[in-house]
Amino acid sequence: MMLNYFGRGLTTAEADWLLVGLSRAEQRAARQANLANNALDETPPAVLHLASLEALWLAHNRIERLGAATRLVNLRLLDLSDNRLEQLPAAVARMMLLEELYLKDNRLTALPKEAKRMIELRV
Repeated sequence: MMLNYFGRGLTTAEADWLLVGLSRAEQRAARQANLANNALDETPPAVLHLASLEALWLAHNRIERLGAATRLVNLRLLDLSDNRLEQLPAAVARMMLLEELYLKDNRLTALPKEAKRMIELRV
């Protein structure tokens, strides 16, 4: 199931409220979530309720810190393009299934050294 909140101008709090409002069945069924083109300054904490999530689009927001997304261990795709990230947390290395990580147009100068452990990762 795809959750699509693309381009709604949502703040982090508003997106969090929407995700919390999903039924347990909807949260379990969600495999993809598109929160791109909003006004998020971090990953909505309620994204953790989406434990089966395999793809998360967060591009074109105002994200300065990754937060809860690093705890989504089933993610295979994470798009953080066009945000305000200055660094990625070392916890990103726990995302062992991650294959695609999009980071274009951020303020990053390097990836954490722990990212070397992510054998399948394409950046």
